[in-house]
Amino acid sequence: MMLRCYAIALLCFTVAACSRNLSGRTSSAAARRIAMAYDTSRVFSQSFTGFHLQDAETGEVILSRNSDHYFTPASNIKILTLATCLAVLGDSIPTLRYWEKQGGLYIMGAGDPTFLHERFEAWQPARHFLKNYPTEGLIIYTSEPTFFKKYGDGWAWDDAQYDYQAERSGFPLYGNCFWVELNPEKFQYEAQPAYFNRLYNTGLFGNGRAENNNEWAISYYKPAEKRYIPFRTGPQLVADLLQDTLRRPVALGAPVDITEKLQEEPIWKTLYACPVDTVYKWMMYESDNLFAEQLLIMAAERKIRLLKPDSMIQVAIKEIFPKSAQPPRWVDGSGLSRYNLVTPRYLSQVLQQLYQKHDKTRLFSLFPAGGMRGTIQNWYGAPGEKPFVFAKTGSMSGVHCLSGYIVTDSGKTLIFSFMHNNFVGSNRPWKIEMQRLLQEISDHYIR
Repeated sequence: MMLRCYAIALLCFTVAACSRNLSGRTSSAAARRIAMAYDTSRVFSQSFTGFHLQDAETGEVILSRNSDHYFTPASNIKILTLATCLAVLGDSIPTLRYWEKQGGLYIMGAGDPTFLHERFEAWQPARHFLKNYPTEGLIIYTSEPTFFKKYGDGWAWDDAQYDYQAERSGFPLYGNCFWVELNPEKFQYEAQPAYFNRLYNTGLFGNGRAENNNEWAISYYKPAEKRYIPFRTGPQLVADLLQDTLRRPVALGAPVDITEKLQEEPIWKTLYACPVDTVYKWMMYESDNLFAEQLLIMAAERKIRLLKPDSMIQVAIKEIFPKSAQPPRWVDGSGLSRYNLVTPRYLSQVLQQLYQKHDKTRLFSLFPAGGMRGTIQNWYGAPGEKPFVFAKTGSMSGVHCLSGYIVTDSGKTLIFSFMHNNFVGSNRPWKIEMQRLLQEISDHYIR
């Protein structure tokens, strides 16, 4: 009887050991297969490429290639902006600071990029508030104290004509862009907001805006196209645009002294607008640079009481993100700057921190989804099928990156960061190779 019990126990132990070994072999075999697929890629060998793959739960590294080297991340830097805002901002975006004093309504901006934005018409309590505020006195715009330049360090000067490089400001209006369409009945170009129609100048050469003012011209144009043109921002323009939009007098007051603002902060009230997740999704899905910049500015105001994004970046690296021997060189919120440098390993650590701190359903909803939405709706998945890649892209000339989460067929969540620099031509071959490798990981990684 004792011998029989011993034999049964030995059999159970052997089966369990074999099961563990089989699991280990499967995982190891999958890791080797992934490494082989990466190392033999002729496409990746044509660029400076880094890759980091790790377990989202444990942080165990599955594959690492050049992951401790610094790369230009382009819009992958928006992952750091998102992580900062998730740690600092509340449930809603602050739109407006206001103060009723001496019969007038004093206002200043809070950095909100959604104010009067055409895609956020459902979230405009500030416009309703200002248009219908019952005061006999003026609305007085007092420009908020800012501690940043209109363009970030390392931004390309010749991109200033394009809507993806709109100016940063303390009080954005209409996404700091106006748009132009051809009116087929009048056969003339018309701008929205209509305020900018008065600045049309047929004497300008080419398409777009004058270099140092808001005069604009269109010399050739597709009839059905809607062209967005960033405008030069400034306190007087804010007052003029508000007056034109609200159809009530708006005056430009003296700038607020920062000492006075801090001393009288309880007197200034704040009006909130859009839920933060709605804004985060727009930033991440559309890779909207102005939204990324303004979100970082708003995080700075919330954290350090100043519209000073450079200081917010330093606080985030020291207090919010994981400690690292290779901290990023992080200079803007959007990734427009080529001065930004980050390693695939560091991005993966930030992604793991996000995974540990936030509900997975909410977190994945903030990222573009392969084959479904955002900048990867035509990649890394099939339309109509359940997405398995949730990741942020980052592209500029000679740069393409993709970092985020992959859910394998076995239900395991992994974190990955692809970073490709220093290639010439289209990024399409790199997308095809990443798609092949991510599919390989999804299909074969079991643990």
